[in-house]
Amino acid sequence: MKNMRYLFNANVILRQTFSSTCTKQRCGINEPQKLRLKDEIEKYINNHKYTLIAATTDVCKQKFQEHVIGNNLGESFTSRSSIWQFPWKKTEKDKPFIYENSENIFTRGYDALEDYLHGEKVDHQTCAAFKALERFYNNKELHERSLAQLNNLTKTETASLITSHLLSQLLYNPTNHIIDSSFSGDPPYDCGTPVQYGYTNFGSTRLFYGSADITLFPTTEDILDPKWNTDYDDNDDEEEICDENNGENFNDSDINQVCKQAISLSMWKHKQRVLAYSGNSDYGSAMVPICAINKHKCMVVLYNAQHDYLFKMQKKDLLKVFDKDKLEFSTIINLWMLIHHNLFCTEPSDDAIQILKGTGGLIQRLGEDTFKEVVRTSKLDYDIEPSGDEFEVDVENDSIPASGTGRLRKYPKINQEQ
Repeated sequence: MKNMRYLFNANVILRQTFSSTCTKQRCGINEPQKLRLKDEIEKYINNHKYTLIAATTDVCKQKFQEHVIGNNLGESFTSRSSIWQFPWKKTEKDKPFIYENSENIFTRGYDALEDYLHGEKVDHQTCAAFKALERFYNNKELHERSLAQLNNLTKTETASLITSHLLSQLLYNPTNHIIDSSFSGDPPYDCGTPVQYGYTNFGSTRLFYGSADITLFPTTEDILDPKWNTDYDDNDDEEEICDENNGENFNDSDINQVCKQAISLSMWKHKQRVLAYSGNSDYGSAMVPICAINKHKCMVVLYNAQHDYLFKMQKKDLLKVFDKDKLEFSTIINLWMLIHHNLFCTEPSDDAIQILKGTGGLIQRLGEDTFKEVVRTSKLDYDIEPSGDEFEVDVENDSIPASGTGRLRKYPKINQEQ
């Protein structure tokens, strides 16, 4: 059996009901707890910002031409023979990198946090997101104790634990998630949590494509009916332990995979905006931030298909998940804003677009016609067990996949290639 990496890339597009998955959780927040949460938020606003630096696409030119001529440009997210790399965007000699900080990317998020501190009224979707953050903070010690077990778990336990006690808990309805069915053969981490298995496939076979280990649906609707997976033997000593990618940083292959996923998801989202709203910016940004997370750190990458620019983190700026044995709450807020980015991301200014437009270099590499064809053929499909019912993605509300494994699946009810 192949070891699974501790890598779950939260690729967020948006949908948003308040439901507790773990039976030990407390669902309300009292006033003293709310005051402590506000203190954490205030510290975050004043002290915690991270920097993203512009990157570009690069290829092995000879192999690229061979793939173009052979009409074989597409590759999976996890391809071991990838022709693509994503180095930093070079500027003129002695000029600094092009960069942006999180406060500017998530201006609406910072404004929402300020409104929360001062008791301002917020809309229904933003209120739902804050309910999730309050619940997470109220149960933070429970999540910390559970996540401390990450050192000695099987791949299935790792997937279920990260989903149950971190990623899904930042949704208004934590039960709205899918874990890839490749994990369903073994028992999940046992904390009384409902586990929903299924499949996700996104991207375009004309460029990058693959499936997701974890899919989250941050919607106020209860759209999934999770099954309780308790039919297994607790005493199975033969299960394999996850030990791959157990370091603090991500290797180049991990980073390239996340870049390919961010590009693919942004292209799909850009397609939905163009088809449904003629690209009207009132219906959200084409910019899609995603996050790679292991038990030590988080890494943020984003791509904007409308303006063709790519941002990623330097390794020295990766976000800490834990501070000793406690969750680093600034990172929790960062994850929360990533998951709800349709609420909290801000469109770049016209001046910023003048600087950033085209720096991703993908249109230049592919040519405008091929780029448009990749956008046109981009899709996001998902399916759940055990019923096999397919769901179409809601264009207005979207959804979120996380971490690709490189498998391509076809779903008869969904055909985004219009």
